[in-house]
Amino acid sequence: PYQGDTIGTTPREDEGGVDNQEGQHVRRVRHECVAVGLSTAQFRDQSNMPGWDGNSYGYHGDDGRIFHGLGENKKSYGPKFGPGDNVGCGLDYASRRIFFCKNGEFLGYAFDRVDESLIEAGLYPTVGLDSQCPIFLNFGSKPFKFDLQGFARLSGESD
Repeated sequence: PYQGDTIGTTPREDEGGVDNQEGQHVRRVRHECVAVGLSTAQFRDQSNMPGWDGNSYGYHGDDGRIFHGLGENKKSYGPKFGPGDNVGCGLDYASRRIFFCKNGEFLGYAFDRVDESLIEAGLYPTVGLDSQCPIFLNFGSKPFKFDLQGFARLSGESD
């Protein structure tokens, strides 16, 4: 299985603001999102967040929802994530299930029976950014917060 880590973001105040019709100054809040997931090489990463097309799967930090297919096909899944959080994504090849973890805790399987043709085409770690916050990625150069080896052992025993 693959597993990678990232740091998320949260909304922040936009500089400036607007005056409403009553002459009051209202601060705008900028909506920011980091999404973590897997995608094929055909995923159009310049115009989509992970999960917004049929070539990708994503878990979005701004609302805790998972996506696959069109952006409207969302499903409640896990908690929101933001600064200081560590989010991982994994693919159990034997069962063809995608899972996520947050701060080392398994959040459960998000997607069951991933299409074999997508797995055969190759699924790659994917991070979507609609944020000005820095993120940090770990593809195994440092230990993962999530115990991937222990999970693989337990997963192998239960299958």
